[in-house]
Amino acid sequence: MTLIYVLIGIVVVVALVIFLVILLITNADMKNGKLPLIKRNCTIVDKRTEAHGGSNDSSLSNYHYLTCEFDDHSRQEVYVRPSEYGLIIVGDKAILTVQGTRVEIERVI
Repeated sequence: MTLIYVLIGIVVVVALVIFLVILLITNADMKNGKLPLIKRNCTIVDKRTEAHGGSNDSSLSNYHYLTCEFDDHSRQEVYVRPSEYGLIIVGDKAILTVQGTRVEIERVI
């Protein structure tokens, strides 16, 4: 009987955690949607990869960043997905779109 209560407790805790994660993601998307959409032309001036983990039993995670330089010579470093990182090279022209924490980069050919 006690085992059943423990299992029910575990299921309730897991369901609560999943609910809270969904709530946080939805809240962030709603906040981003209320912020202005900013599109700026830029040139890619640098690329870098940052590695985390990989020691003992932890897995290695790579994070990819591009540095964008704008017409006014200001710069911004942005995180990009690995699929985007591989397609963009230093010197490429791009359009950086930012809305809150959402960032998209589109290569201009």
